[in-house]
Amino acid sequence: MSRYPQVSLTEIWRLAMLALFYAMVRYSVRTPSAARSVFICCHMALLLVVTYGIMQRLGHDLFAFTNDPKNRLISSMGNPNMLAAFLLLMFWLGFGVALDAKRRSYLLFLLLLSGATLVCLVLTYTKGAWLALLATMVIGGLSRSRLVPQLRVSRCQRRIVLAFVLIGLLCGVFLGRRVISRLPTLIDSAKLRIVFWRGALRLVGDRPFLGSGTGTFHVVFPTKRASTFREQGAGYNTRHAHCEPLQILTETGVIGLIAFSWLVFVFCRGVLRTLASRKGFLHSDALAGMTLAVTALPLHNLVDVNLRWYVAPMFFWLFLALSANMSTMSSGLQEARDGRGQPHVFFLPFSFRVVFCFSLAILLAGCIKVRSIAPFVSEVHTRTALELAGKAKWRAAIDHVRKSICANPQNLQALYLKSYCHFESREYGEALRDLLRLETYAPDYSQLQYYIGMMYGFLGQWGEATERFSRAERAGIMPSGISCENLIEVLTSKKPEDTKSVALIRAHADMNPNDPSAQNHLGLYYFEHDILDMGEEAFKLSLKADAEFIPALNNLAGVHYRRKNYDEALALCRAILRIDRKALKVRINLGRIYYARGQKEDAITEWEQVVSQDPSESEAITCLREAGAWLDE
Repeated sequence: MSRYPQVSLTEIWRLAMLALFYAMVRYSVRTPSAARSVFICCHMALLLVVTYGIMQRLGHDLFAFTNDPKNRLISSMGNPNMLAAFLLLMFWLGFGVALDAKRRSYLLFLLLLSGATLVCLVLTYTKGAWLALLATMVIGGLSRSRLVPQLRVSRCQRRIVLAFVLIGLLCGVFLGRRVISRLPTLIDSAKLRIVFWRGALRLVGDRPFLGSGTGTFHVVFPTKRASTFREQGAGYNTRHAHCEPLQILTETGVIGLIAFSWLVFVFCRGVLRTLASRKGFLHSDALAGMTLAVTALPLHNLVDVNLRWYVAPMFFWLFLALSANMSTMSSGLQEARDGRGQPHVFFLPFSFRVVFCFSLAILLAGCIKVRSIAPFVSEVHTRTALELAGKAKWRAAIDHVRKSICANPQNLQALYLKSYCHFESREYGEALRDLLRLETYAPDYSQLQYYIGMMYGFLGQWGEATERFSRAERAGIMPSGISCENLIEVLTSKKPEDTKSVALIRAHADMNPNDPSAQNHLGLYYFEHDILDMGEEAFKLSLKADAEFIPALNNLAGVHYRRKNYDEALALCRAILRIDRKALKVRINLGRIYYARGQKEDAITEWEQVVSQDPSESEAITCLREAGAWLDE
């Protein structure tokens, strides 16, 4: 474990910013009017998020990268789970403030906003948030009836509660079918999280008291995950354990978990004592709403990671600080009404406030740079590289992956993608270097040993390949029917180099039957060597794993084009364009098919459309020149 960093700088920035934010609210928002201003700001923020979410559902999205493949609502958060956590917090705040509202117009606004919030919460399809909402409803009902029975409930408050119940029933009537349709996916979500939890528990066994270091979960997790991690639909890696207590235990050990549990316990005990000891408590219902919100988020994070980002934790600590100030606000106001003096409000000295705000600004700027801007830039470059890799533009993809790693060196997905792009470009030495770098993060990841053995085999270093394949065989992940001995025998035999290469590629495809890229790579080898029958079979196996895998569709169209089966090739190209209308390479091939069929005008139209979208596309320009439709100036 000595290889791993013990502290993540980005996590330190995040924790420092949240701590200073809590202190700022704790010592600044000390009057009822200031608290009301904060409530109004929260509701305005919620209004913007909900409005954008509704626009997104109606098809008016401002940013293309926010589209969710499962059609879940994400609004401006970029992730449905983060949006659900924010809506869960705001729903309970709106409920509490509505019970305290004096103006009917404000009350009506809160009811409408809460209804829209509940609709958006359902459309995120985040089952953890749904369960947390139901659990806090039960907790709120029991607390109101048993813990603070002396608080009188007015007729207006009963009507408000009934209004919220009616809103919930209406949402259930109109959206109940969608909720029921998502319930079967609970089993899949539970299986996926069990994969994360088992790996995290293995990490806890290594360092139970101090943990691996705050913010280092995604670095140390590959050492303990199962060798079949990716086959279970978990992707390459995960940044979080998807269970907040378990992640705290993993990163900071038993000491950190005790500290977090103590914080939650002290908060709940203090708030309940305050509510139970004050009759006519000012903002008591708003305090109750914030308490339910603060309770709901940890419940949601038993199966999620929202306390690890920014939006939900910011409001979580805001509500904690406001709740701590509510009793002093009310006591000071009551003393003023009784004629015993002005309400006592504590203010820090001006010089201290200046230094405090300046320090907060520096930390906030650094946190935004390290925690927000750099990962965002890295993610943008990674997504661009994935898109370019799907179009087989390996050099351009590698350039973007390098920029991604430069922005965020801990982006392991980008490092793995870089290795894959080098492999596809047949730069096996570079691919091997990237895999060896990944091995420093995941030395016990047995499947990685197989990939490293493949790279050594492509480079002709049979001794190292034998050692790596032996490790993979001991872990039980070699392809069925293939042992280390007969694979090495094929690799070291005195056959042409291409035969050795296809043996490795075929072994890789056999090992990953559900990986469309593996079968596509095998088919591409046959296609390049003009073995069209076997290439077609491999491409069809790739499409069997993923019917919308564009590279395999495009290559299969190429097979039909070589055989002069233009109708089949044309149908495949059109199918690709239905999936991705921006696939320029496919439009170029479509133009070639039209041209081969004698439809010269249709071919020129396709090529001109490609050039209009990307004037630097030299292949389309060459086709236009050959067709006599492009004249050099």
